[in-house]
Amino acid sequence: LPISWIGLHSDKHSVHSVLVNASLQSSDGKIVGNAKTQYTGNRALSMRKTMAGLSTIDGGKVLANRFHDVQVGNLQMQQLENPYKPLKVDFDFEATNCLEEINGMMYLSPLSFLSLEENPFKLEDRIYPIDYRFITKDRYILNFDIPEGYKVESLPQGANGNVGENAMVFRYLVSENNNKIQLMVDFSINQYFVSPENYQEIKQFYDFILEKQREQIVFTKV
Repeated sequence: LPISWIGLHSDKHSVHSVLVNASLQSSDGKIVGNAKTQYTGNRALSMRKTMAGLSTIDGGKVLANRFHDVQVGNLQMQQLENPYKPLKVDFDFEATNCLEEINGMMYLSPLSFLSLEENPFKLEDRIYPIDYRFITKDRYILNFDIPEGYKVESLPQGANGNVGENAMVFRYLVSENNNKIQLMVDFSINQYFVSPENYQEIKQFYDFILEKQREQIVFTKV
């Protein structure tokens, strides 16, 4: 990352929240559902700039790319022109790259369309501070209907992690209830300016997040 970015430092979290309700289709390996997203602060400002003037089709293409190549439909945006309100972006989606059936067992990668693609920190060492520009929070709640004829074989373990004195915090919780799987994830960057002395810890922290995001939920036939 550069030493600094041109932008407004803010001590208030810029939030990106996502609520997903989806069903797993074992017959064709698809996930079909709805995503309700909300952006505040600088996250909303950035998204408004990206989506301003776009048609529904082009806006759907932007979201399809951001959500790792899902198919997007029925896109709706609220408060796009009002910078004083949270920006709300809702859409239906279809994903084909996070559900796999092998020998009667089904493997779900629940965060595949929301996860980090790679660790942003690749250098062995760093001599300059990390400037995130503003503090952020990503909050995901995903609800999946367990497919008919299947039961849960295994769930990932919950996890908590942090850097320094809560400069960064990651929370991961997954549970089964009433034939549904619920996954809740929080990732907060609470200091926009981080000392290079914490670089190795931050780098390992991102590796830890990537590992958790790649874990699968396993189903077996009843």
